[in-house]
This record gives sequence, C-alpha cells and structure tokens, in this order.
Amino acid sequence: RYYPQGLTPAQRATRVVGSPATVAAHYRTLARAGIEHFICQTQDAEDLETIELLANAVMPQLHG
Repeated sequence: RYYPQGLTPAQRATRVVGSPATVAAHYRTLARAGIEHFICQTQDAEDLETIELLANAVMPQLHG
C-alpha cells in the first residue's frame, strides 16, 4: 500500500520485503557474514502485523 507503483531499483536495494521465510533467509545470510545485530524499521509505526511477523515468524528462525 505504500508503493502502489512498485519499488524503484534504489528502494529494492534498501528494503527487505517478502514472506517470513524469505526475510529470515536474507538476515541469515548477513549473520553468516558476521553481522550480529539488525535494526528493523517499518513504514508505519502502527503496523502491528509486520512487527508481529518479525517477532513471531522471522526472529525464531534466526536464533540458534
């Protein structure tokens, strides 16, 4: 809903978008490269669905 025309190439390079499995795979690759902490930002601070997906569906795939 924030990008009805789709993402530009620059936006695609600076955003992680996809299913929880896709997002977890992206962060897992970065973790294997040595990154230990990530800061996630949503377009809308009241977007609880995305925040809950990060907490309940993405993060558990990254622990351990």
